[in-house]
Amino acid sequence: MVKDEINSKSNLEFDPESNSDSNSGAHTEKSKNVILIPFKLKNPKTRLSGILSLEERKNLAILMLSDVLESIKECKGVKKVIIAVPDRNTAKMCSELIGKFENSGVEILVDERNLNDLVNFNITKLVNDKTSLAVIMADLPLLSPLLVNEFLNLKGDIVLSPGRKGGTNMLLVRNQAFTVSYHYGSFMKHVEIAKSKNLSVGIFDSFFSSVDIDDESDILELLIHGKGKRSCEYLKSLGFYVNCEEKDPKIEILKRVK
Repeated sequence: MVKDEINSKSNLEFDPESNSDSNSGAHTEKSKNVILIPFKLKNPKTRLSGILSLEERKNLAILMLSDVLESIKECKGVKKVIIAVPDRNTAKMCSELIGKFENSGVEILVDERNLNDLVNFNITKLVNDKTSLAVIMADLPLLSPLLVNEFLNLKGDIVLSPGRKGGTNMLLVRNQAFTVSYHYGSFMKHVEIAKSKNLSVGIFDSFFSSVDIDDESDILELLIHGKGKRSCEYLKSLGFYVNCEEKDPKIEILKRVK
C-alpha cells in the first residue's frame, strides 16, 4: 500500500479559527475540523462519456475539485484539508492545476485504500475530543462557504448531507465509534449505523449540496445554478448551454464534443 504526502504552496488560505460565536448548536468542544476530500482521475465520471471525452471528463473533475476547495477556504474551524488520491500521477495533476499547498492547511495524501477503508482509517486516526472529521466529495461544485459553514456547525455526533440519489455527499464525524459504508444507498446505511451505535444524527438538508455531478441531469443543474463556478464555465466553453424553449429545460451543445 502506498501512502505519502505532497506539500507545496498555494493561495488557498484556510481560516483555522473556530466559529465559537455561532448559535447553530455546534459541538464547540470539537470546533477544529479536518476535511477529507477523496479524489481520483482514472476514467472519471463514466456516465458522462456520451457527451464528454475522457480528457474533458478529467478536466471537469479537476475543476469541480477546485470549486469545492474555493467553497471551504473561508470556513471557520478548519484545522486542515486533506485531498486523498490513489496515485502520484493524480497528486501531480492536482498540484499543477489547483496550486501548491504548503502553509495553507492543505495536504495531498497518496493512499491506495478504497473509499470505505480510507475514511474509516482516518476516523480512527483523527477523530477525538478536540477534532472532528468532515468527508466532502470532490464532485459538489455548487457548494458555497455559507453552506459548508452551516454543515460544520450542525448538531449531532454524525451529520449527513444526502445526495439526490441516496448517497452521502458530505459526512461529519464527531464520534470515533462511527464507521462508513459508502455506495448502494449509503445515506440510509449511515443513518442505521449511527443508530446502532447510539449516536445522534443531524441531517443537513440542502439542494446545492445534494447535487453531485454524475450524469446529464446533474450537468443541467450545474449549468442552471453554477454561474461563476470554474466547472460551469468550462462546460460553457465546450458549447454546453440550457435550452429553455420547451416546458422542461434541457442541455444543448453548440458543437459536437469529440
